[in-house]
Amino acid sequence: MERGPAEAVVVAAARGALGVDPIDHAAAASIDDWGAALDLAERHMVLPALLRLIQRTRPRLRPDDEARLREGALHLTQVSLARAGELRRVADALDAGGVGWLAVKGPVLATMVFGGVAQRQYADLDLLVRPGALGAVAHALRPLGYAPDPALVHVLDWPVAVTVTFTRPGGPCPLDVQTSLSHRLGFALDQAGLWSRAQRVRVGGRDVPTLGLADTAHYLAVHGAQHGWERLSWILDFAAVVAAPVPWGELLTRAAGLHSRRMVLLAAAIAKDLLGAPLPPALAGPVGAEPGLTASVDRVRRRLFRDDLAEARLVAGRYALQLTAWDDPAATLRHVLRVIGSPTPNDFGAARLPRFARRAYPLVRWARKARALG
Repeated sequence: MERGPAEAVVVAAARGALGVDPIDHAAAASIDDWGAALDLAERHMVLPALLRLIQRTRPRLRPDDEARLREGALHLTQVSLARAGELRRVADALDAGGVGWLAVKGPVLATMVFGGVAQRQYADLDLLVRPGALGAVAHALRPLGYAPDPALVHVLDWPVAVTVTFTRPGGPCPLDVQTSLSHRLGFALDQAGLWSRAQRVRVGGRDVPTLGLADTAHYLAVHGAQHGWERLSWILDFAAVVAAPVPWGELLTRAAGLHSRRMVLLAAAIAKDLLGAPLPPALAGPVGAEPGLTASVDRVRRRLFRDDLAEARLVAGRYALQLTAWDDPAATLRHVLRVIGSPTPNDFGAARLPRFARRAYPLVRWARKARALG
């Protein structure tokens, strides 16, 4: 499908952020309405890449677009610095409270692969903690003014796979605390291994624990599949990690054990097709040998900039991509059954069952689904 001028320049900006293309003056010169390009970049959360392209190509802008550009650049810098500072405060509180934690994506990923906290756009701070630690998180963050989602207070000390959002009045962004990565896709990444392979990244003058490079790549691939690769920033994230020294052979072996090897290969194929990411041999060979990736990549390309899809079609397309992203039919079936039967935060919030009855939450989920279907 042929892209319009705004779409073409946003993709050119993402490719430029990877350093795979020279500065695309032609794409920049083709834009009459930079407001549309800025809107699209904000929607796909690649505004930093577009701002860099504009700064390098220096296109002729209308006064209102130029003013918006200046305001956007200033706001992005201020917000990024505020959120990085908030991560430091949260980190200090969790460390003081003896809570084991890992930062995921956010300013850590921005620093790891983009070179600075303001070089990647993100809406919240994501943390991983061990199952059963959410109560300790709530206690450690209370002095900072953070409170958990009231609907999930009753499950904070339970060893359940759940994401709880913590907020504080006037805070720069929500804090999403997860006890298991990718559980909403019906499985969890190698939980014990994630902690043993963790690394530390310097963010704003403080060392922050985060996922190792291989686990970061794996998580980005699974996260993209979970959401149908509907946002350009997710593709750009994975493409940027491809350029890092990831032990791809080790990662693909581990992913195969979790039946998610194809998800990693699909992520690489999308990054190569849409953004021209050069794949290392250890990744290019398996991508070329994996059957059926082209159809999935085409589906992502067709849907990426569609803003006229009804919610039902968006969800259907997302599930269709997920069903083709697993390694084998048995893994696909397990995924379907787990997604159907695994409780979500909405289910935990809908009924406050006592601790001894927590295994009945799948019944709550089924009851809510039945009610929704009439």
